[in-house]
Amino acid sequence: GISNDLRKHPEDIGLLVDGVTLYHIVIESAMALAGQTRSLQLYKQMNIFPAFQEGFTDVARDESRHVLFGVKFLYDMVQGDNQYAYRIVDFINQLLPGLYDFGRPSPEIMLNYLKNGEDIDWTPKFYASSLRRKLRAMGIHANIPDPTPTPIPPDIAAAARAN
Repeated sequence: GISNDLRKHPEDIGLLVDGVTLYHIVIESAMALAGQTRSLQLYKQMNIFPAFQEGFTDVARDESRHVLFGVKFLYDMVQGDNQYAYRIVDFINQLLPGLYDFGRPSPEIMLNYLKNGEDIDWTPKFYASSLRRKLRAMGIHANIPDPTPTPIPPDIAAAARAN
């Protein structure tokens, strides 16, 4: 992976850009913050775990600082050499199909979302929105495509309509 390649080639700034993009922008900014946001929304909506909500809000705030470090580093890299903008966008676009699929709910969870009138594509949409914001903050004007709608298996659709 990137970390092994970077360990073998610490002079390769392109690999460092890839690593920061993967960790700070994709994993922390999109994936982790989506999960944290979703959890906090649910707990607030259900009015449960107030102490956990407070502590987890602090964790999310700290996560945001990590993300800002990555955005600032990548912004500086792009300002120094615009080739990194293309590298970052290409790297993210290679990850998008798998990232969007990862954010889709399992059939069991999908059924609950549908029964509650929730958007089954909330997480992949969060990913896309987060990545767009971070690219703009880096000074990169690129298109991040929206995720395609998650197909709903017929049996899940029927079960959701039955309730």
